[in-house]
Amino acid sequence: MSMRNSRLLTFILALSAAVVAPSLAMGQLTWYSDRAAFRADNRNHGKILKGIEDFEESNLGTFQLMRFDDPLDSTTTNEPYPNGILMENIRIQSRTAAGVPRGAMGMLAVSVGRGGATSDVVLANTFGDSLDHMFLDELKSGIGFDTLDFAGAGNVDVSVYDLAGNLLGAINSPADTAGTNFLGVWSEVPIGRINIFSPGGGREGADNVEMWVVPEPTSMIALLGGGLLLLARRRRRA
Repeated sequence: MSMRNSRLLTFILALSAAVVAPSLAMGQLTWYSDRAAFRADNRNHGKILKGIEDFEESNLGTFQLMRFDDPLDSTTTNEPYPNGILMENIRIQSRTAAGVPRGAMGMLAVSVGRGGATSDVVLANTFGDSLDHMFLDELKSGIGFDTLDFAGAGNVDVSVYDLAGNLLGAINSPADTAGTNFLGVWSEVPIGRINIFSPGGGREGADNVEMWVVPEPTSMIALLGGGLLLLARRRRRA
């Protein structure tokens, strides 16, 4: 076997092991305030961008707001999101001090121009509540977003939990109504929920939520199959 084919086979075997190897649950978080660095590190860890939820699916006109019921995801039909949101496997809902969704009128949609908003956003409606972003699959290990704080002190507490509800870590981040502050987090274990709370008594939220995920097994198997086919062709030519 040639040196090139030997190296290719080594890569393919490593890729095959990655498909079946279990993850190590270390629980360590890395935080980012720079979007470019966050994206680069996720790519370096082999993650891919699933998509970005910007909440522009709202049917509100400019300078408007509307209170609506929990929750919001790709399947809900509440106004002002009659068709839900585009991104799947993410759910947004308020969280009371008792740790449960408020339910009726738990959230607030604000359109561009209202209250300093520079785009359509979704916030917790009730002062004193927090806002949950819940991730409904086991693939998401990198989450980044623009932090929002309306009528607060200009900062939010962000807490990250795993799929079992265990706290992985927390940080206090600058936030404003224009969403000019980026916050990203990378986790060694899948992220199940991110909670955002305005300790200054404001309405909190996150915009332009980007989700970086582990490639799905079907994608890995397809890549593995392609590599094996390439190796077979090279060996036949040799």
